[in-house]
Amino acid sequence: MKMEDKFPLIDAYLTGHISDKENQELNELRKIPEFEQEFQFRQDAFLTAKALGRRELKSRLQSLDQPAKVIRFRNWWALAAAMILLLLAVPFLFDHSPSDKLYAEFYSTLPNKIDPITRGESTKSELRPALIEYERANYTTARQLFEEKRELNPDVEVYIAITHLEEGQFNEAIKILQPISENSGARFRQEAKWYLALAHLGNSNKDQATALLQEISKSQSMYQNRAKELLAKLL
Repeated sequence: MKMEDKFPLIDAYLTGHISDKENQELNELRKIPEFEQEFQFRQDAFLTAKALGRRELKSRLQSLDQPAKVIRFRNWWALAAAMILLLLAVPFLFDHSPSDKLYAEFYSTLPNKIDPITRGESTKSELRPALIEYERANYTTARQLFEEKRELNPDVEVYIAITHLEEGQFNEAIKILQPISENSGARFRQEAKWYLALAHLGNSNKDQATALLQEISKSQSMYQNRAKELLAKLL
């Protein structure tokens, strides 16, 4: 089997629709330099397309009113990259389901509540490198650094989940957020339940999202009002 035949595993990972078995196979394939290079390329294109899609969605496709611009490519690979980026971006830009639109409207990145970084501060927190990458929106790097500190501080789990959400990996986020949302002693339980509801919404699991949002709306959660607002649009 050609290496190219395994590239769909990358797309499955990026869209959050990869099984545990496939994920193990993907991790093995990433040890091959050529495959890892393709992985990084597709991931960069995917994240760029996702960011473009969110901005486009929130601005209600206002850019369509602007005159078309002609883009000249100096290298064939630049043209190829742009074509792949366009193909990846199309679902985000033009094929939004109601759940996708609500997810884009209500989702926002969880702020750094573990150890807020202040300009000029010289604190040498063990989590500081990961948090810096997180605040810079370098989510893949941040996740890798967070995962190295899991035993040091269990609070990082919710932030690992957020990095998955930022990359559209809903299933991975759900696996992490579910137990936190059920743990009454968890520091970020409220956050976990809210983002779990959003993860289900983004993953087109409307029933699960609705059930969680109803729980939040009836609680004293900091997300109570947001949950009520989202429910009103979802039902």
